[in-house]
Amino acid sequence: MLVTAAVAAVLAGCGAPGELRSSGPTPGASAPVRLWPDHTPSPPPPPPGDAPANRPSRVNGVPEVPSDDIRDANALRIVQRDVADTQNVTGSDALDDQTRQRVRDCPEDCPVRTPAYHDLTGDGKADLIVAIDMDAGYLSVRAYALRNKKVVRILSTVDVSSAVEVSDQQLTMRSPDQAAGFENATFYGWDGWNKGMVYLGNLLLEVKPAPTPSRKAPTSPNAAPGPTKAPRTETTVPPVLPSAAPR
Repeated sequence: MLVTAAVAAVLAGCGAPGELRSSGPTPGASAPVRLWPDHTPSPPPPPPGDAPANRPSRVNGVPEVPSDDIRDANALRIVQRDVADTQNVTGSDALDDQTRQRVRDCPEDCPVRTPAYHDLTGDGKADLIVAIDMDAGYLSVRAYALRNKKVVRILSTVDVSSAVEVSDQQLTMRSPDQAAGFENATFYGWDGWNKGMVYLGNLLLEVKPAPTPSRKAPTSPNAAPGPTKAPRTETTVPPVLPSAAPR
């Protein structure tokens, strides 16, 4: 009888195969404890898209463009007037005093690159994109559009950039990362609600080194050429705005 009772007790503690079994009481979760509660937290920085210099702003001192084509405007004059208007701007997109002076002294020792044109606003018209070389490898990128034939700045940003790309209504700035073999890609896109270019996000991308060409053995002059393989390319899809906005 004792053996039977012991076996029954063991079987009672075992569930059928596949059934849930209790592992005991769950420990209670403790609330997080805030460290240094007496210190006032720092105010959050404004998003890049809300920075004052990224808000659309008319460039004063530049005449209207009767043809409504910004390619007919003097690109260098636009940059010089914009730099003069924003001389008191501070922050991540501000120019240093030496670069400002060099822009004023153009065309001598001019840091402004050849202007580029691309439809950033999606209205079918070309917009002006300029880059200003700064010290320590920094690059200031600014974009301008026409609104009622008046020149308006729609983007101003500074970064240690190794390349600038445009695609549709987006502009991408690529910069080397501290980690070897990687680079950062920062994306800006047209926002039809705010009528300006806004920060969309950034990605950390792996940079693959270019393949080393292999040494081929010499071939006979009578040998027929073999098929040529097309080089492989990689495409990075930038982030997009979460919802459509009017142009």
